Amino acid sequence: MALLKNRNFLRVIAARFLTDSGNKFFLFAVEWWLINSAIEHNKTILGVIMGASTAGLVIFSPMMGVFADRYNRKKCMVVALLLSVVILFLTIVLLPIYFRLPLLFALSLILTNGFGSLYDVAQQTSLGAIAGRRDLSRAVSMTGAVLPVSAIIGSILCGIVIQFGGIYAAFWADIVMIIMAAILSFRVTTPLCVAKEQKDGHRTTYWDDFKEVFSFLNKERPIMYLLLLLSISSFFIYPMLFMVPIFAKEVFHGTPLVMSMLEFMIGAGVATGAVTLSVIKKKINRDRLISISFIGIGLMYILMSVKGLTLSCIALFGFGLSVVSMIISLLVIAQNYIPSQIQGRAFSVAASLVTIIAPLGMTIAGFMTENISLDVILISLGAIVLLCALLYTKLPKIDISYKM
Repeated sequence: MALLKNRNFLRVIAARFLTDSGNKFFLFAVEWWLINSAIEHNKTILGVIMGASTAGLVIFSPMMGVFADRYNRKKCMVVALLLSVVILFLTIVLLPIYFRLPLLFALSLILTNGFGSLYDVAQQTSLGAIAGRRDLSRAVSMTGAVLPVSAIIGSILCGIVIQFGGIYAAFWADIVMIIMAAILSFRVTTPLCVAKEQKDGHRTTYWDDFKEVFSFLNKERPIMYLLLLLSISSFFIYPMLFMVPIFAKEVFHGTPLVMSMLEFMIGAGVATGAVTLSVIKKKINRDRLISISFIGIGLMYILMSVKGLTLSCIALFGFGLSVVSMIISLLVIAQNYIPSQIQGRAFSVAASLVTIIAPLGMTIAGFMTENISLDVILISLGAIVLLCALLYTKLPKIDISYKM
């Protein structure tokens, strides 16, 4: 209840919801346009675009983490959102006159995701100041619930908007939502200035800032190994997101509303997991939760290979539930055990690892769908994720149990 009475936290949550919903509108519109286009090898191109879109995180995220640790985090959030608006507006202006639309969409996603990484890092590292240390774990879980809720609502609304208004309407809706998010972020009144430590009276260099976080991870080997395993496993986990538009169009011969329903199930699973973890009061064993999450993801891949609409919906729900359990576990550990003055850089390093590896998985999945049946791909990915669960049991453990 304390968090629900905290106006600044509610503003952050609302801005997060609007930002994620807007991003969903843009990505949904691009996916649906490409799957229904007459471009040769459009599935491979879709995989490349979805993979390339995360290149913005790889390119910008490390530097954005330094900015979030050096400068006022509220200003970082507002500036990041306004820059995204500029990129989206230019995309709409160029749509009628630029003939290489896949390249235009890829560049737009790269830049908006790059600036979005500054917003993400600044927002995550502000939770301690806004919510307070006592409510931090619960705030992380509640913030984690925003993404699936926005994915659910964004998918449904975007499917309707595209059905009746086309992709232009979806892009304009994205712009409006991000502008509203910038206004809410600007209205946050909690002081979010970062007191950067001075060394010998001089500001440290960017390289010194990076060395500080790498030094911390080198000392905290169990956390470093956990980050590495989760980053590597993202190569096999993220392709599920690429499979959804293909299933909607080719397996179930559906409309944008069918694709909305399938993406709704992922969002519903994520929302269920995030909300459940935010209200549980008893201590949760972190090792067991991450192990179960790996197993759940692997089994849902295998269940998805059956291809029935009902079973696919169940599989996507379970996939979202498992993924969010893993992510929230990692975020809570990071928020509680990484010093606040280096959290921005630590989060950006973790994001960069994932976004270097995940695009490769989606790009290769796009190429494989042109030559290999979906059944074989899904079962293979499921088996590999189950092997990751086994590998996790061999890692050195962080001796904690935390309270959500």
